[in-house]
Amino acid sequence: MRIVRSRTASAVILKPGADRFLRNCTDERVNRSVEETLDLLKARYDLGEQIPRRLFPPYYVSKWGLNNLYKCDLALGWRLTYTLSSDGAGIRVDVLEIMPHPKYDKRFRY
Repeated sequence: MRIVRSRTASAVILKPGADRFLRNCTDERVNRSVEETLDLLKARYDLGEQIPRRLFPPYYVSKWGLNNLYKCDLALGWRLTYTLSSDGAGIRVDVLEIMPHPKYDKRFRY
């Protein structure tokens, strides 16, 4: 017998900075890409690329105390970063930031 674990997120939560970005973004392609990615994350929380712990930005560790970190590539070179946590009902996706590629490179010191 094989046990299949659901990879559906119990919730997708936008941290304040990500929520603010989504409300204020005027680029329709980026907005659409973010919305599609959020829908996909709800269906499958492990959609993104897992970032090794040694590459976690110190800012993320001090602000959110992460033990896991993922990124998704969006339209026009934008990036979405998120972490997973347990919320009692299952695995929750917490979207940390939505940013253009240059800011992502600077944040991750690439």
